[in-house]
Amino acid sequence: ESLQQATAGLNGLKMGNVKVGCFSSVCTNWMTDIIHSFHQRYPDINIELDQGTYADVSYWIKNGIVDIGFLSLSSAGDLPIEPLYRDPLLCVVPKGYRKREDTPYMTPDEMKDEVFVSQMETTDADIAIFMKQNGLGNVRMDYHVVDDLSTIALVAAGLGICIMPELVMNDIPYAVDRYPMMPEAYRVIGISALNPNFLAPAVKMLYQHVIEKYKIIEEA
Repeated sequence: ESLQQATAGLNGLKMGNVKVGCFSSVCTNWMTDIIHSFHQRYPDINIELDQGTYADVSYWIKNGIVDIGFLSLSSAGDLPIEPLYRDPLLCVVPKGYRKREDTPYMTPDEMKDEVFVSQMETTDADIAIFMKQNGLGNVRMDYHVVDDLSTIALVAAGLGICIMPELVMNDIPYAVDRYPMMPEAYRVIGISALNPNFLAPAVKMLYQHVIEKYKIIEEA
């Protein structure tokens, strides 16, 4: 595939096939826009998309199943990753929930006695890290689910609270309340490739297109 793309490039053609891995909130919030805008510039480059958890995407990149993938910084491990977007973590509670403190944000102290709806760490690594760092490692977790929609459905039904990235909440149809957290917490979303310096031509075009379109984090 790389040789065919390189040959096409020498002949002035921009064509090829790119396999992309992503997790759910990037899939629902970004990928349709990425695919449409990229195809406007490069109509002969095909994009294949696979959706999974952080662990899935990491495995796919390492084993050549996808060419590039979206990960959070904390889930990338030893994979190279280009940070793109800082996504705030929010505390999500049932509609009409009465906070203990009269503040516009939620603190770990307010959350420590609540029942949590949780997901596996391969899905919400950044949330698990925040909870461990802020004394929430031993909170009561009666409900363990896999996907974002199920998590919020249980919260909306009054069965507990959860922590969710802001980007996830763009897709949620349930009536819930949400609060920014203090201390502030984020997941950093980035784009990853096994070796970003040696990408096939079509892959490199998509990789650069994503950076141009979505990178809002300034270099240190």
